Amino acid sequence: MVKKRTTKERILNTAFELFTSSSYNKISIDDIIKKAGVSKGGLFHHFNSKYDLAREALFYAVKNLWDEPMADLESIKSPYKKLKKLINYSVDIAIKNPKMIKFFIDIHEETLKKGEDAEPWLEFFIQYIETLRKMFDDCKIPNPQIKAMILLVSLDAVGFEAAHFPELEDTMDREQLKHEFYEIFVGNYAKLLQRGD
Repeated sequence: MVKKRTTKERILNTAFELFTSSSYNKISIDDIIKKAGVSKGGLFHHFNSKYDLAREALFYAVKNLWDEPMADLESIKSPYKKLKKLINYSVDIAIKNPKMIKFFIDIHEETLKKGEDAEPWLEFFIQYIETLRKMFDDCKIPNPQIKAMILLVSLDAVGFEAAHFPELEDTMDREQLKHEFYEIFVGNYAKLLQRGD
């Protein structure tokens, strides 16, 4: 049985769709109301402002995007295979979703401009870094926290470039990029461990 979406979920999905099809500054509350089929009062019952809606729509979409891959990782026993799979997912998400990355950048910049609480952003990055750190640690890779941060920044850079230059997706060999990320951050350690060095 398909779960019926709540009004709030419908608004969040509509807002995300509109903000990623254009830009935060070009989409109005009226555009969202019309497409979601809700009243202005209905929208403002759930969200205080366009910015609050945009920020929540972004985190809602990112969470939904990561739910399936993270559940998939739970079934993998080998820490090396698990880390490789996470790197693969991360590269795919960064390159396949340039409009989402652009929206992420737009809303983060809006947060900074407004002087709003950056806690949700920090929590997001801490959670991702902690996931990577634990995986590096499970693989017995030295300096897992630093490697997790460097990998995250590197993946962010790929996403940033894809967001600003979507045509790069056609020129980039995603499989080679995944392989190189794995080799740089994990491959040599896995080989040394297999040899017993």
